[in-house]
Amino acid sequence: MNDKGIGQVILKPDSDELIPGVKVFPVPLWPDDRGYFLEVARIGQGPVAEFPAATTQVSTALSYPGTIKAFHIHKHQTDCWLAAAGMFQVALVDLREGSPTHGLRNTLYVGVLRTWQIIIPPG
Repeated sequence: MNDKGIGQVILKPDSDELIPGVKVFPVPLWPDDRGYFLEVARIGQGPVAEFPAATTQVSTALSYPGTIKAFHIHKHQTDCWLAAAGMFQVALVDLREGSPTHGLRNTLYVGVLRTWQIIIPPG
């Protein structure tokens, strides 16, 4: 399970190849002649329904072309990611010691061409 490479490329939200605990939800994108609308989250509803409001952070970031952000881990925080513009590659590795899927790798390509919300449990 610790082979090098990008691991299994995830092509559908309900893939059996997803690292256990990771959840992917398709998110509707509503285009019109002004642009588009995309709802990131509604506290108390949908994929983030169980997130505690007092410690839930909703944020956005912009990366300039050629920028790489990598090697990010939260041991006590659940992440909820959704690309609002462009496309990005998400590389996930199961780093949980003792996990039967320790070392399993997933790669997801998400963004405006694949509007998926990714929920990543603490690791």
